[in-house]
Amino acid sequence: MGDKEEGEHVPVWPHPVFAEAYTHGEWLGYKPKKIELEDWLNKWIPGMEKDKLMVAVFPTTEGQTTTVSPVQLKSDLEEELTKYE
Repeated sequence: MGDKEEGEHVPVWPHPVFAEAYTHGEWLGYKPKKIELEDWLNKWIPGMEKDKLMVAVFPTTEGQTTTVSPVQLKSDLEEELTKYE
């Protein structure tokens, strides 16, 4: 998702129910894919950073989202995980 001005974004949701709710209109036919946290941190984040992609966190059907860099999201997730160790 995204445009030439903002660049490309990879949309992510915390639960499949929210992702499935987004599969309408131009996203009709897309299927959400579950990604394990370890794969997200170790494979997806470096790949998105390499490809200069941003992350659209929890896009809503109303068009709202928060956009962050893959590195920032990784840092935020790792910080949050320390609370559960």
